[in-house]
Amino acid sequence: MNKDKKRLFFNPHGTARAESLAGVPLASFGQRLARLHHRHLSRRYHLRPAMAGLRHFFEDTLHLKEEIYQSAHMSVRLDFHRTTEMVWIV
Repeated sequence: MNKDKKRLFFNPHGTARAESLAGVPLASFGQRLARLHHRHLSRRYHLRPAMAGLRHFFEDTLHLKEEIYQSAHMSVRLDFHRTTEMVWIV
């Protein structure tokens, strides 16, 4: 392949799905960067209210605070950040 020319169209190799996309123009770097930025912002502004809802559920509905149980021998704490990570994974 000539190094001076850039590939601007999709070049399939393999499946029927890839063959159906042959010749479709690819997105430019700017378009991909704009889409990445849009995804980042949409996740950020959707995640914040969801996290607030989870915090409300844990603290107000289930009455779970950071310090759940404290004694001389043992301390049980709720790590909200890790708990919400587990909820998002599930």
